[in-house]
Amino acid sequence: MGEAINASRPSLLVLGEFERDGALSTCPSIGLLRAIRASRLELEVIIVTSQPSAYALQDALRLGVNDYLVAPVGPDRFIQSVRQLSAYHDADAEHLSQPEIDQLRSIAYPSRAWVPRELSTHRLEIVRRMLESETTPITAATLAAALGISRVTARRYLEYLVTLGEIDVDSISEARGRPRKLYSRAS
Repeated sequence: MGEAINASRPSLLVLGEFERDGALSTCPSIGLLRAIRASRLELEVIIVTSQPSAYALQDALRLGVNDYLVAPVGPDRFIQSVRQLSAYHDADAEHLSQPEIDQLRSIAYPSRAWVPRELSTHRLEIVRRMLESETTPITAATLAAALGISRVTARRYLEYLVTLGEIDVDSISEARGRPRKLYSRAS
């Protein structure tokens, strides 16, 4: 297989690892990836695995894996990974500012998790659309009432979007009680 990769010179390789012992270092795909790296082929790699482990992730990252996906992988998450790699390679400026470098680095090596398991991708998109249509900041209680979910759940979605930098949060102190948090589109 290494010869086929060398001959065809693909730009992206998706490796599937469905190991039993949780250690990618003993799997054939990691051996193949080591051989590819030793031959200095410029190749982006996404690993799809059935056994997530910190050791396997560390092995994969040391070998320059661009993304590490845990099976079963939803099509949205896989497409996100491919689009990020595409955006990274579409950058063509010679002289980049630090914010542009940070943006490209975050695409190539995402430091943020995709959607946490306790959040629904579908509901997250509904929350995003609702926030886009709002002209004034909203509270978690307002979002909860609009979506028919609990305030705590609404706050989880809002705080997740804050960590992604998609929305801003401001605390407003009132005469009594704790401050209210108002969420709005990032400026």
